[in-house]
Amino acid sequence: MKKGILVIISGPALTGKSTFLGGLMKGISSLLVISTDDIRQELYASYEFKPEREKEIWQIAYQRVEEALKKGTIVCLDATLRTPENRGAVINRFRGWPIVYFAFEKPPLSLLLERNQKRTWKQFPEDVIKKMHEDYQYPTESEKTYYYQVYEVTQTNFNAIIEKGIVDLVQLNG
Repeated sequence: MKKGILVIISGPALTGKSTFLGGLMKGISSLLVISTDDIRQELYASYEFKPEREKEIWQIAYQRVEEALKKGTIVCLDATLRTPENRGAVINRFRGWPIVYFAFEKPPLSLLLERNQKRTWKQFPEDVIKKMHEDYQYPTESEKTYYYQVYEVTQTNFNAIIEKGIVDLVQLNG
């Protein structure tokens, strides 16, 4: 029987998380993505973040992740998990399930602003990029002990980590 696995990916906006996730999906066709942004769009026809809606959005996301894990699915929670507190809530909710964490390095703010200018879709306001960059906290060594596996993703090892992640996730899933 397949074992459900939770995958989380975190890093500042514009670091390549969506591209990375796309690479994992190419190698693991059964990978299910549960996105808090998609749930916002589904419920409110908007990706706009509004604090008063977050409890409902997260309840739905957690419910969908839990259902997928029970079916033995590899599921990625696509959400902004910038701080140990954000990630801790996920760890506490899914304690007992293997959680595989892809942690993106924090590149210079100037690189993220440059990438945003080159985007042809979904450009972020500059103040949002600055705030997300400022708020992002790379996992500490003590936080890393709560995960089944942690991959440290940099611009230089990006493709190699996608390949390794695919092999390791498929093997762990059975």
